[in-house]
Amino acid sequence: MSQICLPSNTTRRERRKLEMQERLLDAAVELFTEQGCDVTSVEQICARADMARKTFYNYFPSKEHLIYLLSEQRIFDESRRLLERARASSDHRLEQLRFYMQSTGEHLHHFAVLERELIKQTIKDIAHNDERVAVRYPHLRNLLCALIEEGQQRGEIRTDFTAHLLAQVVSSALDSVTVSWVYEEQYPLDRTLRELADYFAATLRARGRRRPARANS
Repeated sequence: MSQICLPSNTTRRERRKLEMQERLLDAAVELFTEQGCDVTSVEQICARADMARKTFYNYFPSKEHLIYLLSEQRIFDESRRLLERARASSDHRLEQLRFYMQSTGEHLHHFAVLERELIKQTIKDIAHNDERVAVRYPHLRNLLCALIEEGQQRGEIRTDFTAHLLAQVVSSALDSVTVSWVYEEQYPLDRTLRELADYFAATLRARGRRRPARANS
């Protein structure tokens, strides 16, 4: 079961509710990994979690809401954490960007089956104009924009294009690679991300700026 970090003032009732919710999420993760999101039913999730079906709806209005929360935790929250790690990995913004891309690849490999299922579901949400997704994507892009803007202010990243545009290009490229990996079983994710990192390191670097020493892995 996943570890839940709760404030010290959490009541017993609140703790119990979160533990029950986590049991359902853990059961869903197992089933989604084994057989996919589409064919997994609420009944199966409840059976795996050893709960009554009516209990499920005390925590989630539908299976789709459960999937949305998992996507938040496994994809978007993790992307934010990887960006935070990237910022601590080097003092140079382009090297931070490289670290972020490599870490993204490692994360996708580690949770390959589940991540593919969740990303497919996110793509469906986008196709149906889910407003929740419309909030998440700009937030991640804005975090990248802030990193690039700092690099511009420090003279590390070119300034003939706005940070907003460059962040859009980087974000779109990463999305394209991720979607290709989701739908192509043999997609060369690691190689493509390395090449993409090299490409952005070369094209975003400010003219006359020497390449920084690579941080140790």
